[in-house]
Amino acid sequence: GLLPDGDLIPTDQTAETVAPVAETNWTLTETLRTRAFWVMMLGLASTGMLSTGLFFHMVSIFADNGLSDSVAAAAFVPIAITTALVNFGSGLLADKIGVRVLLAVGLWALAVVLWLAQAMQTPQLAIVYGVILGFSNGTTRVVSSIVWANYFGRQHLGAISGFATTIGVVGTALGPMPFGIVRDLMGSYAPALLVSAFIPLVLGVMALLTPAPQK
Repeated sequence: GLLPDGDLIPTDQTAETVAPVAETNWTLTETLRTRAFWVMMLGLASTGMLSTGLFFHMVSIFADNGLSDSVAAAAFVPIAITTALVNFGSGLLADKIGVRVLLAVGLWALAVVLWLAQAMQTPQLAIVYGVILGFSNGTTRVVSSIVWANYFGRQHLGAISGFATTIGVVGTALGPMPFGIVRDLMGSYAPALLVSAFIPLVLGVMALLTPAPQK
C-alpha cells in the first residue's frame, strides 16, 4: 500500500485509502543533543577507524604471526564473501531486531577480530579472522545506511548524515596511524590490537543500552 515519494494517491472510487506514514523529523541541532546520535556515530566511526587500520597493516600483522603474504592475500576472499552475504541478511533483519542490536553485534565481532589478529598462528585461523571481519563490516554497513533516517527522519537527512560521515571519514583516515606508531615503538602490533579491542566492546554495550530517541 505504499507509494514512492511524490506520487499522488489515486482518487477513483476503486482505489484503497492509503494512510500517510507517520514520521518525526529532527533538525541537526536537535539531533546533536541526543545520546543516541553520539553512541551510534561513535560506534560506526570506530568500525571504520579500526577496520581500516587492520586492512592497511594486514600483511605486516600476518607476518608478525608467522604467516606469509599469500595467506594475508587469501584472507581477503572470506572477508569479501562474508561482507556481501551479511549485507543481505542484515538488511532483512534490520527492521525486525533494530539497528542498535545490529550495531552492537557488529562491534563485538570487531572486538573478536582485533583480539584474534594478534593470536592467529595458522592459515585456518586466518580464514576465521576473515569471516568474522567480513561479518562485522557487513552488519555495520547496513546500520550506517539506514540509522539516521530511521532515528531522525528524512527532512534534514543530508545535514545529519553529512555531519556523521565527516566524523567517520576523519576516523578512517587516522585509523592506521596508531597501529603503525605502536609497531615502530614496541616492535609488535599486539599492544595496539589488544587495547583497541576494548573500544568496540564498550561501544557495543552502549549501543545495546541506548534506545531510539523520542521527541
